[in-house]
Amino acid sequence: MKKLLLIALISCFSHFALGQVINPNDVIGVCSAQNIVSPTPTGTIYNNLRTHCSTSNLTNTLVLYYIEITAGTTFTFVVTPTANVDYDFGSWLNPNLNNLGPADRGSQNDPNITGMYSIGLSLMEPTETCELPGAGISGLIPGMVRHYDVVPGDAILIAVNRWSVSDSGFVISFGGNATLNCSLFDKDFRKCDEDHDGEEIFDLSQIATDIRNGITTDIIDFFALENDAKNPAATNVLPLTYVATTANNPNTIYARIKRGNGVMKKVMKIELYADKVPDIQNQNIDFEMCDYNNDGTEIFNLKSLEREIANGQTDLQFKYYEDITDANDNTTNTIQSPQTYSASDKTIYIRVSILDRCPVIVTVNLRVNPTAVLPITSFDYELCETNHQGTAIFNLSSQESLISAGQTDLSFKYYENNADALLDNNNYIANPTTYTSDSKTLYVRVSLKGKCPITVTLNLVVFKAPKIENKKIDYAICDDDLDGKETFDLTSYETVIAQGQTDLEFSYYEVYSDAEMGNLSTITATTAYTSKKKTVYIRVTIDNHCPVIIHLNLIPAKTKMSPSETLISEFCGEVTSNALIYDLTRALPALLQGEPAQDYQISYHEEESDARNSKNNLTDFKNYSVLFNELRIIYVRMENKMGCFAVSSIKLDSKDRITNTDQYMKACDPYELPALSAGYAYYTQPNGPNGKGTKIEFSQAGKALVFGKRTIYIYGSSKAAENLADNNQNDAEECIYETSFTVYNNECKVPKGISPNGDGKNDFWDLTPFGVSRLSIINRYGKEVYTFSGTYTNQWMGQSNSGHPLPDGTYWYSMDALNGELEGWIQIIR
Repeated sequence: MKKLLLIALISCFSHFALGQVINPNDVIGVCSAQNIVSPTPTGTIYNNLRTHCSTSNLTNTLVLYYIEITAGTTFTFVVTPTANVDYDFGSWLNPNLNNLGPADRGSQNDPNITGMYSIGLSLMEPTETCELPGAGISGLIPGMVRHYDVVPGDAILIAVNRWSVSDSGFVISFGGNATLNCSLFDKDFRKCDEDHDGEEIFDLSQIATDIRNGITTDIIDFFALENDAKNPAATNVLPLTYVATTANNPNTIYARIKRGNGVMKKVMKIELYADKVPDIQNQNIDFEMCDYNNDGTEIFNLKSLEREIANGQTDLQFKYYEDITDANDNTTNTIQSPQTYSASDKTIYIRVSILDRCPVIVTVNLRVNPTAVLPITSFDYELCETNHQGTAIFNLSSQESLISAGQTDLSFKYYENNADALLDNNNYIANPTTYTSDSKTLYVRVSLKGKCPITVTLNLVVFKAPKIENKKIDYAICDDDLDGKETFDLTSYETVIAQGQTDLEFSYYEVYSDAEMGNLSTITATTAYTSKKKTVYIRVTIDNHCPVIIHLNLIPAKTKMSPSETLISEFCGEVTSNALIYDLTRALPALLQGEPAQDYQISYHEEESDARNSKNNLTDFKNYSVLFNELRIIYVRMENKMGCFAVSSIKLDSKDRITNTDQYMKACDPYELPALSAGYAYYTQPNGPNGKGTKIEFSQAGKALVFGKRTIYIYGSSKAAENLADNNQNDAEECIYETSFTVYNNECKVPKGISPNGDGKNDFWDLTPFGVSRLSIINRYGKEVYTFSGTYTNQWMGQSNSGHPLPDGTYWYSMDALNGELEGWIQIIR
């Protein structure tokens, strides 16, 4: 039984003079529910121990036991002498071994009086906790005192001393429902040095959890030295990450355990082992033998693998198993004759360890290879020449499946002569997957992973291949009727493809896979093949070998741009007395749709049929005249270098320019501007949107009024959306038209006052004739008291911005009107 390194503390008693320090090395730790045949008590240094009811000390011929509780609520024990020998005891609940006072339980009864030699704690003794020396029966049961009521974490120290001169030994047993802590003993922890760096890291916090054994309140620190661990005040604790080395096994440290209140409980020696792990590079080995007698079994010398496995390591141990579970569990079910082990194909396991720890299980796959049975020993391997030089690059390995005829586990070596193949020398072909050769014979050594060889003849055959430069050809014919189809002569490109080769064979297919396979589903009407845009495939061969597949793209061609319609703005026409003169080339950027004009032959026609038949071309197309109010369509033929063309149209809507004469109005009547055609707008200043004027907008009712004397500008531009040569892009050069006229009428007078008294007369300041868009009213102190922005008519009736009536008086006004900014005085009289 191991002694424990422990320190336990309980609340101090008042008997300081009797206190004694107990060395933990003198205390025996007790595990759960075990009966202990005690060693014979011997003389100790402890001569000052006694019970709380006696002034007579226990003798120093004694044995000390230490118990911890992990579960349960009651604890008892019985000391039973093996002969009639007088034993006494004292026990302490949660003792302080640094200052041990009187025992809280004890019996020093005299068995010569009571007749009872067994002593201890009993559940049947209700109250008695201590029996006096030599006393008779003081409780219900002689020699017995009341049990302990315990909780997990409690500790109990028991001292059993011999009073008699002679000794016979005794047995101590334990009862109650308490479970005793088996973690009191010194502990060792091991880790395997899996990475072979000679050290392992231990998490001391996990070790502390193991030591606590469920008692979470214990405080555990670790020390390098035992004396430091025994010192309750020591602070030189080890870090929780501890590195143990294989060279220092065991790496010894010490755990100091305190109770939750800081009182010392015990000290334990902890031994940490960083166990060496065999460094096995190959943990899965194939061990093969050739079955020359074809009986399915062979004799294996398993120990012959040890040198390979050890790889120079001299401290390894080997055990051989047929079952991996036995190998992992290190059972005695080993293979008894590993040097002469008879087996067929199977897997066995070698347990490799150092000092029988940290094993590595090596899987050994025993293979009994039968002799290869090859039904054919001569093969032809045919390829087409590479780069038309009479040679080809052979992947010799690609023939292995054909040679093996379904057999597995075969290996292959390739030789240029049979003698080398038979000798299995180093003159083998080193690049069997990229072997360049003309037609010749090679020799293949076929073996079962280096054993049981058979030589196979491999005849390399190189076929001549068609030499084709262009494997994708566009075959375009103009689709003049634009029906999306044309009739093609597929054979018309054979001469181009052959490039002087006279031994080529051609066949035509609609499906690529058919062309690859060279099957019978060929195109028959090769010289008159009608098709939409599609790809057909030409299979070109020599002696029906080495096919080259050509993609022949059939294209019923047309121009890259689509037929379209556009117009040229009337503003881009030059005005004559009765017509507009147009430059028809102005529409080309829109009609060409991004295509360069130099790639096309362009002509202009008044009839669509003329454009399609390329006749009656307009000659002076840059000065083409269209009478006013006439709508003319011009057709443009754009023909590319292949002769494919598109016909698009230009709309010419010839209109005379809009003008207006000066207008003379009476009194203060406004002039209503006439509505304009698309592309025109009225402005108050020249240069339209590029000038300083304002565009005059028509109201929702379709009216625009002008008061007073004013010059109005009529502005037209080809960049208006309705006049673009191409509705998807602006005209490259803007065509602008502008004219003006003046409206004359008597200047309207701004009313000089209002009387907003609710009588219906002059209640509002009516500025409708002036077209006011901003109004500001300022009092005599220069403060703006009313503002308005927007279309003003008569919104002001003498109120402030907050809506309250302004005082009667004179105010200054400032407004933006149709004819500019106006300022003056306005008077409020109620």
